[in-house]
Amino acid sequence: NTAAQYNGLTGGNPDLKPETALTSSFGIQFTPSFLPDFRANFDYYDIKIENVIETIGADTILKECLTSGVFCNDIHRSAIGSLWIGTSGYVIDALANVGQLEEKGVDVDLAYSVPMQALGKLHFGLTGTYLTAYDVTPLAANGQSYNCAGFYGKACSSVTAGAGTPVFKWRHVFRTTWTTPWAGLEVSAAWRYFSGVTVEGLSSNPLIAAAPGSTIANGGISNTDAKIPAFSYLDLTAAYNITDKIQIRVGANNVLDKSPPVIGASDLPSTSGNGNTFPQVYDSLGRFIFGTVSVQF
Repeated sequence: NTAAQYNGLTGGNPDLKPETALTSSFGIQFTPSFLPDFRANFDYYDIKIENVIETIGADTILKECLTSGVFCNDIHRSAIGSLWIGTSGYVIDALANVGQLEEKGVDVDLAYSVPMQALGKLHFGLTGTYLTAYDVTPLAANGQSYNCAGFYGKACSSVTAGAGTPVFKWRHVFRTTWTTPWAGLEVSAAWRYFSGVTVEGLSSNPLIAAAPGSTIANGGISNTDAKIPAFSYLDLTAAYNITDKIQIRVGANNVLDKSPPVIGASDLPSTSGNGNTFPQVYDSLGRFIFGTVSVQF
């Protein structure tokens, strides 16, 4: 089709089965006697989900029918052989138990407190995740998979791939809290960090790589979308306990009013992108100022 689109029939499926997962994990906690008020936790995890509920993808259905002879019953051409002229030609792409997803990584949790005598106390805390693998198998039947760790794009960042955002190899929040000598008052600063990601078209895996011969130099891959650099945000918060049951909290997220990365529509999945960025991760509206009053009864 010259408009690069065709008719599709999508929706639910009464024959769906539950997804199943096998999770393996182990952790180490370190609290050295020579460093009081310090704690380090490292937790390794391996989560493998089978019978993933997702759509196969109309493009995949057409490709597999052509190359492997499967899913051909999902292609309904009109009397003139078309998939887009009129409504009698279409591709069925309903939800199905077809995929497999495996994620491996290490969760990090560090905490340390420093007393400052009459000036109160400083608390430092870092929570982060290092991703070693994010393997997506769209069709478990053929076993072909691709690793999305460190990538973003229409396949890796789609909701059907399980991510819904760029797949960062490392992300963390580092928070410093000052418990002031003035009773009930705390002030904190948080550093949110997301590692850089590369557009999936630059992957060496042919399942997600750009068309053969496509490079940044010849324009086959957008140079503006080739990489999203590492992003950092600064958040500030102050909380004051008026009484044991009433707390006032004010603060600002993205204090420096940093603009989000802008991504071309050709590399942004319609299932999880919005406004040419990923608002689930990057602060698409800039600085956000808030205030809350919490009352316990």
